[in-house]
Amino acid sequence: SEPGVPVTAPMAFGAGSISKNFIAALVLQLAEEGKLSLDDQLDEWLPDYPNVDNTATIRQLLNHTSGLFSLDSHPDFFRAVVADGSRVWTDEELLSAFQAEPLSTPGTEWHYSNTGYLLLGQIIEEATESSVSAELRDRFFEPLGLATAFYFSEETAPGEVAEGWADIGLYAPEIDTNPGLERFSQFPFTATLPEAGGVFASAGDL
Repeated sequence: SEPGVPVTAPMAFGAGSISKNFIAALVLQLAEEGKLSLDDQLDEWLPDYPNVDNTATIRQLLNHTSGLFSLDSHPDFFRAVVADGSRVWTDEELLSAFQAEPLSTPGTEWHYSNTGYLLLGQIIEEATESSVSAELRDRFFEPLGLATAFYFSEETAPGEVAEGWADIGLYAPEIDTNPGLERFSQFPFTATLPEAGGVFASAGDL
């Protein structure tokens, strides 16, 4: 995990974009329950945001055919969030600062978009009048006995967490003061966009 701390089986690891599978399963359950439709447009659930085509549907957000630019691909994104690691950016601030123009018309092309999952998190909260973490816990973590799983932007880790490592120089070389791998825990959670990468769990639970 880090020098002097061996990895053990119960340690939780960041699941990264596998978190999207949890978010997608949650949205599909809400559709089954009639709380939303996969063909609902964004303008039925969310306010207008810069450079977000609100005619895109929930289905298109789920399968990356919304045409939305992924805001973490903006050249200033990592520079901004890593330069001030203590700042907690709101969704509205992220979308205002880093959401570039759509890459295509909704439903016409496939473009991987973390922005789409950020918006799905907002829709989940609107549809359930609850938090993403509470819904994940009530629907998946507890019923499935995933004792090590947690949603790290809103919950406290229930046990040991393996230290993640990243090379910030790959994303923002001009602010990389320590070439090589750095502890991921030093970076603000904003940098992972929790709805797109916020689930942690042990390898066994995952």
